[in-house]
Amino acid sequence: MLHYEGKGHKTDHPLKGKCYDYFGFETQEQLIQSLHHDGNLYFDSMDGRVYFASGVYSWNAEEMVQFMKLYIGSSLQLGPEWKEMLQEQEFDDAQ
Repeated sequence: MLHYEGKGHKTDHPLKGKCYDYFGFETQEQLIQSLHHDGNLYFDSMDGRVYFASGVYSWNAEEMVQFMKLYIGSSLQLGPEWKEMLQEQEFDDAQ
């Protein structure tokens, strides 16, 4: 089953300044979070979650799913979060 997990909410670094990040703690924390992000899409498997597609926005994930459906067909199972995300699209075969 394919799932989409948006970017998680991050709490501020405890040593971040009140108005400005003088020592760069918050900047470093944001960099570490972005470098170690597993991915926005994942499949559930017997061994756990398999993450991929780091930094993919929801509209790009929708396009990826539409293309997967073209090749895989109805055997692609989607998680419940896709119901409100996906927009029905029709592909025109006539050219």
